[in-house]
Amino acid sequence: MLSVSFQLSNRLLSVQAVSLQQQQVASAQSFDDQSTSSNIRRNINRVYLSGTVTTKPFFGTSRNGVRFSAVRIVTNSFGGQYDFRVRLTTRTSVAYCREHVHEGSRLFVFGRLATFPRIAADGTQGTSGSIIASRISVEQGSVVPEEEHFEDIDLSAADDDFEQTAGAQK
Repeated sequence: MLSVSFQLSNRLLSVQAVSLQQQQVASAQSFDDQSTSSNIRRNINRVYLSGTVTTKPFFGTSRNGVRFSAVRIVTNSFGGQYDFRVRLTTRTSVAYCREHVHEGSRLFVFGRLATFPRIAADGTQGTSGSIIASRISVEQGSVVPEEEHFEDIDLSAADDDFEQTAGAQK
């Protein structure tokens, strides 16, 4: 199972590198074009994660009335395990999360990293991060890696909704 996830991660990183390289070439050819440079900025912090949901998903509504769900997933790395918070917005993704994502679910998350300043209870300042998912895939109970089945949902509209919400909260 680990080798399939590792192979998938390597493929995704390769695709990401090729995509970023193509965008950089396009940017060099038309540096004055604002849409190209903003497109590159939007893709610099693109994130791909594979992990297991560690707690029951949280569902809520922001101060602006936008419904969202937050999911914590743990993923392995060479240095050990890392815990990530994934935020999903829009009605579609929240409904999908309610129906398909549970504690112990195996997720593949495609999205962007967003960081926010935070102040801990003891007064120390730091940075907190979330992954704003644009697409998630939930593994549907496969046993053998060759027989894995995934149900995908495209959450690209969630990026814009969350950016508006995060911008209003700052």
